[in-house]
Amino acid sequence: RLCCHALITCAIKPLHVIRYHGGCMARFVIAGKANCPFYARAEALADRLSAVLPNFKVCKIPVAAPEWNEWLQDTCTRNGWKHSTSPLVWRELVDRGGKGLYMGGLDEFVEYGRHYYSIEPATTPAMEAQIAAENNQTLQQMCTEGQQTVSEDHLVVCVTCSSTSLSYHLFGHIASGKTFNHRPVELRLLDEEEARPQLEGVAMELMDMASPHLVGVVCTSSPEEAFANASVVFVLGPADHTPSTSPSGGGPADHTPSTSIHNEIPPDGEKFGDKLGTSPHLLAAAHSYIKYAQAMDRVSRKDVKVLVCGEHTNVAVALIARTATSLDQRNIIGASTLLEQKARSIVASKLNLNANCVGHIAILGKARGQPAVDLSPCQVCQYPGAITGPPSFSLPVDQCILEPLWMQSLSSLLTTTPAAVMCEAAGISKLMNVWMEGAPDWKSVVVSPACTLSGVPEGVAFSLSATCSSGYWTPTITAFPPHLLPNVQQQGITLQQELQVVMDMMLK
Repeated sequence: RLCCHALITCAIKPLHVIRYHGGCMARFVIAGKANCPFYARAEALADRLSAVLPNFKVCKIPVAAPEWNEWLQDTCTRNGWKHSTSPLVWRELVDRGGKGLYMGGLDEFVEYGRHYYSIEPATTPAMEAQIAAENNQTLQQMCTEGQQTVSEDHLVVCVTCSSTSLSYHLFGHIASGKTFNHRPVELRLLDEEEARPQLEGVAMELMDMASPHLVGVVCTSSPEEAFANASVVFVLGPADHTPSTSPSGGGPADHTPSTSIHNEIPPDGEKFGDKLGTSPHLLAAAHSYIKYAQAMDRVSRKDVKVLVCGEHTNVAVALIARTATSLDQRNIIGASTLLEQKARSIVASKLNLNANCVGHIAILGKARGQPAVDLSPCQVCQYPGAITGPPSFSLPVDQCILEPLWMQSLSSLLTTTPAAVMCEAAGISKLMNVWMEGAPDWKSVVVSPACTLSGVPEGVAFSLSATCSSGYWTPTITAFPPHLLPNVQQQGITLQQELQVVMDMMLK
């Protein structure tokens, strides 16, 4: 008995998912509890009016009984109405625009049909009770079938530290469908409880986008709830919590909760910071990474793809890989795309070209700071030199920049260039898209404990140039360039010592 254009409000909302389902714009809208006999009488009267009057249009909104009071309160608050019973009837001015025109309840709708068209309901109390039972049963079946369909087809995607500027820009790529090739996504926003107001604001903005690729948005401070059955997890580093606002002027300001585990410096934290010049906040961040890894190990899918991006990407990837032992280690990687994009931008600026004209640059070792930069695979297109060719023609970068000292100093230039949050979010989105869809010819820089070469200490997550095939990343080189080998080996030793210091401190 449910109208095929009805606006359905599902009674079962797993993980407090916010869902909006579209319906047709109608001249008359009748909403009520699905098991309400008065709603059944109003529905029957609307059917009679539709049969007699060709231009009479109606939209029916059956709402599950447990959700009725909340739904009614939200609707009346949004429209400035006062109503407390089932059903609720209003008129949509589709030919004029604007908000709906409140009519009232069952009595007002019956009086409307009697006064204007001399038509009254032709149902008995027994018929109305039967219609109400059928409505309630059909609604429950539709909700169950809809949830089964969504659970089978959509991706569960979790983003940690979801109140930061980086996550804010990443959500735009996810909602647009670029990241997951237009697949439906249930997005879960994970952050500290103190950040809940920011998360709810972000969730409201996402739902206001009415993206067809978002089936729901969840705000939570529980890793178990966020990672449950997750297909993809973006682990954004807690060090990204620096006070700022989004570049567009809107969106959440990055928060710095005073009681957050991200900012607690444990005992001996300053001593830890003195070793190897490591930030004392790394140990606090390590606690978060291990907490995330333990939760993913318990409740996530075993083939979950984990992408780490933050100030301590190398250590974070290694800690998660060591802790979440039941997960496929090849599916735990870190992103060095920002450094690669910075390097390409610096080289392009040197050559007075667009960054798109500069090819892949390998970032070796650390994902942040001063890594080893390998320019040997880099090709430059559209360079106005002595030798030119079609747009696809390229030259090695060392034939375009004849300054060996400048090329050797590129690593230090990466630390002086300001971070670009929008650029980093775009790089993360592109990296995940390649990982999900596959692009064997597309080279990227990833941090992975599963991608190792001779010269890298065992157990260290090292940044390497890699390609993705069949869902797994493979290094593009079999050995490090001889001129970079000493630098690479030193970075490997530093990362191993840094990881060991963190592990030792965690055991105390």
